[in-house]
Amino acid sequence: MKQGGVIRRPGLKYITSTKTDQKASLIPFKKDASNVYMLEFTNLLIRVYKNGAIVGAPYEIVTTYTEAELFDLQFDQAENEMWLVHPSHKPAKLTCTSDAVWVLDPDPTFTGSFVFNAAGDYPSCVCFFQARLCFAASNTHPTHFWASRTPTALGVTQYQDFTTGTAAADAMNYIIPGGDRVRWLAGKDYILIGTEASEFILTGGDGPLTPTTVYLKKQGSIGSANIQPVQIGSAVMFVQKNGKTMRELRWEDAMQSYAANDVTIMSDHIAQSGMIQLAVQRDPFNLVWAVTEEGRAVAMTYEREQDMLGWANAIVTDGIVESIGIIPSATEDVIYLSVKRTIGGATKRFVEYCKPIYGAWLDDQKDAFFVDSGVTDDRGAPTTISGATKTNPVVVTDTGHPYIAGDFVKIVGVVGMTELNNRVFKVAAPGANDFQLQDVDGNNVDGTGYTTYVSDGTAEEVTKTVSGLTHLQGEVVQICADGGSHPDRTVAAGAITLDDYYNTVHVGLGYISILLPMKMESGAQFGSSQSYIKKIDHVTLRVWETLGAKVGPTLDDLIELNFRKGDAVMDAPPPLMTDDIDITFPGGYSKSADIYVVQDLPLPQAILAVIIRLMTYEAPS
Repeated sequence: MKQGGVIRRPGLKYITSTKTDQKASLIPFKKDASNVYMLEFTNLLIRVYKNGAIVGAPYEIVTTYTEAELFDLQFDQAENEMWLVHPSHKPAKLTCTSDAVWVLDPDPTFTGSFVFNAAGDYPSCVCFFQARLCFAASNTHPTHFWASRTPTALGVTQYQDFTTGTAAADAMNYIIPGGDRVRWLAGKDYILIGTEASEFILTGGDGPLTPTTVYLKKQGSIGSANIQPVQIGSAVMFVQKNGKTMRELRWEDAMQSYAANDVTIMSDHIAQSGMIQLAVQRDPFNLVWAVTEEGRAVAMTYEREQDMLGWANAIVTDGIVESIGIIPSATEDVIYLSVKRTIGGATKRFVEYCKPIYGAWLDDQKDAFFVDSGVTDDRGAPTTISGATKTNPVVVTDTGHPYIAGDFVKIVGVVGMTELNNRVFKVAAPGANDFQLQDVDGNNVDGTGYTTYVSDGTAEEVTKTVSGLTHLQGEVVQICADGGSHPDRTVAAGAITLDDYYNTVHVGLGYISILLPMKMESGAQFGSSQSYIKKIDHVTLRVWETLGAKVGPTLDDLIELNFRKGDAVMDAPPPLMTDDIDITFPGGYSKSADIYVVQDLPLPQAILAVIIRLMTYEAPS
């Protein structure tokens, strides 16, 4: 949280397997504000996702890109036109008319002085800048930069016209000095260029970029890996040529130039295996995401105006993250992941998306989704009861109800015929506005001796079994049932059986969230307390909308905190807590004085502050 606290990441919702469980690269595509897609690139194919679901049955687009080439693709988009480049393929144009009408042109016609038609002449970098389509770095010309003509007087773009000349609208071909291959382009106020050894800006001076006003200035000598950068705020984030360091290329007023600062310097362990892909989340927080060679998704909180940089490791349960893509939505940006998992001894690859950080669970605890590769069985909102008969069987009046024979419903809140409250019934003989009640075994409910119905009451559908879990066959899963933690189950025949009936159930792989604050510094008579023996005897956790936490000095010595207050209803999960929790801390004497805060239940957790009472023994050890 950019305000200083930490919040547990939400769970990952399972969508489907990738095409025949192949390795996938995820690329976002925005047609307009209402139509935003995630594209799954696999071997020679694209599939389309929208609103957390796959489009069509599914809808597929044939490509020329093999699996081995996917992570060397670079792309940029202007309005409804995306250009894809790879040094082994002619630039391709992708457009979208509707959800299931896409056109990928792998052989567009270029005109002008350079037409990118021959092997060796295909560019590997792309960006849009001042209504020009810009390419760079073919195998034959690894230091070249090309820019198309600007639009016509009528505003028609000329992205495929590379006719050079000296007029302001003409295309241009420029050589980046130094002899090093261009690795990426980024169009901002200037064109930022990363090569294997340096960083440059390319501008038109005080005016637009034209063939006669091309100004190139070197900004640094860091060098880039072959990974497309991302833009966030006023900065471009790129991966240094060692593959392990992320750099922030940002204008520095004091220097009057761009500086490539190391943003991994305080967490240089975070990507020691190397990075393979970057993505940006802008809402609700600025986060720069990276996928590492070893299959982790790591995220950097980036709030430059607050000088706030901080890394976190987003652990994915029993999975290797192979690709990440992020698209905007009306509430929060949506993170899609391609995850490689081993299920029943077989390699599976799933496309999953991250539920919102500030999601529906803040309004309704039943919507707390904190499992991975998870599914939801939501039986819908309660319906209003307006009558119940003292007959055998009881007939309930519920105008316009949605229930069918065999459904199970839980009734609450009835005034008068209270014998119905907090019980589960089986629906029988449903009419348009009423239904009969049976017990869960199918026996008629005899209401002849019940109290007369007076008013009120609701019915909501419930279930004791959750299916749709074939993708997790044989796996032990965690369960959030109506906002509370339910005992784990093992998936059999694609389903699980619960210990009771519930309305909203989330099922998936559990994951553990661990908070370990930095070493405590309490000061000492002779300077720092870091080398002295310390003891923490009391901790206060300031939590926000939290249910569940364990605290201790090590991961092997944790105490579970009680979130159920004395006046809490016993047959329902405790409500989410926003409060200070006082803890008699179980830690002993040590130099480290560590405090671990752990959440291993499928429930939310946000820690705003960890307040300690610490004693320092100042005799040096």
